[in-house]
Amino acid sequence: MSAQSLLIESTERSPLIEFNTKSRVFLIQGNSIPEDTLSFYKPVFLWLDEYIVSGMGVTLEVDLKFFNTSSSKCLFNIFKKVEKLHKVGRQSNIIWFHDLKDTDMYESGVDFQNLLDIPFKVKVK
Repeated sequence: MSAQSLLIESTERSPLIEFNTKSRVFLIQGNSIPEDTLSFYKPVFLWLDEYIVSGMGVTLEVDLKFFNTSSSKCLFNIFKKVEKLHKVGRQSNIIWFHDLKDTDMYESGVDFQNLLDIPFKVKVK
């Protein structure tokens, strides 16, 4: 199991990534418009691949203000990894937060929800 939690501090262009192995709550929060999206998310993918071997379930909380198209692809990759845990019987779910008046973020959450086979809630924060 990945003994270490993962913490990547946020910047103006990149989100906070906080994956706490004790609570099994993983948070992605802020803006996701990094210059090189794949380089930013690569350590997250690698960490998740290692974590998945542990077989522990997770709650992934996504609270983004804005994300670009390349981030959308990376987020979907993360969601598929969490879905993999769910499909092998590890209690996992995704919560997509949005502001009440932010219809774009609401619709993005619903779009992701419709593409995945995992408990996925779209909630007003």
